[in-house]
Amino acid sequence: MISAVNSAVSALQVQGTRQEVTANNVANSNTAGFEPSRVVSQEGIQGGVNASVDTPAPQEPVDASRNVNQPSRTDIATEMLESQQTTQTYKANLQTVGTANTMQGSLLDTMA
Repeated sequence: MISAVNSAVSALQVQGTRQEVTANNVANSNTAGFEPSRVVSQEGIQGGVNASVDTPAPQEPVDASRNVNQPSRTDIATEMLESQQTTQTYKANLQTVGTANTMQGSLLDTMA
């Protein structure tokens, strides 16, 4: 069984990955033919959560003879919402770590 702290720490790592992917998507929002990536979360074998990055292939040029690319498919509004959600989830998992540490400290004080 995975502890609350280990579970929260694995979720923090996933949120860090999610924020990196969002930043990359925003940074490439003006790159012609860019396809935004997404983070897929999945349950870990020993509990907790793991992240994998789904990176689609770049778009094919509209007119290969003139090398004209389609615009980026990055939606800034979607990326901003993703960033806000990531921030809130990160804060919630930090709170879990803090609560677990407080409970452990109280338990040690009781035993002493």
